[in-house]
Amino acid sequence: MKRVGRVLCNIPLLARGLPPMSFIGINRGNYLSGLISFYELADASLLAETLVDAYEMSAPSYVAAVATQRRPRSVELRERTRIQNLVAQLMGEHVAPHEAEEPIREHFADLSEGDREILVASITEVLSKVTPENSAAWGIDADAAQQYRDAIGSAPSFGLARK
Repeated sequence: MKRVGRVLCNIPLLARGLPPMSFIGINRGNYLSGLISFYELADASLLAETLVDAYEMSAPSYVAAVATQRRPRSVELRERTRIQNLVAQLMGEHVAPHEAEEPIREHFADLSEGDREILVASITEVLSKVTPENSAAWGIDADAAQQYRDAIGSAPSFGLARK
């Protein structure tokens, strides 16, 4: 029933053109405490707050994924917080995409070589494509994205061939 409930909670969101709720990044401790509080004390406040926090975190990523029509790989899902933090750090330090490989490899030195390869490709792609309009997907505000674009002196690359 839990999975059915999770799927059903998305019907009103999708019907209004909003991103679905994802439970991937939900704070499990708060979620379980919220459920207990709801069922035992008829108090939905902790559960509601936890669901709102998870939705605010996951909705921008969904919007970006739909916009790029790209499926995240399992390592990207597992390491999403570290990826988001590194993207913010690299952008704050104005590290251009072509200069990011070494810092990415160092940041993820604890992962397998295959996973590091995926993350190098993924994060350099983010750095090359981030704009003020899509920056929320990586937890970056629009002003910081514009400052990054200005600092590295290039327009975002979307892989379009120029004639």
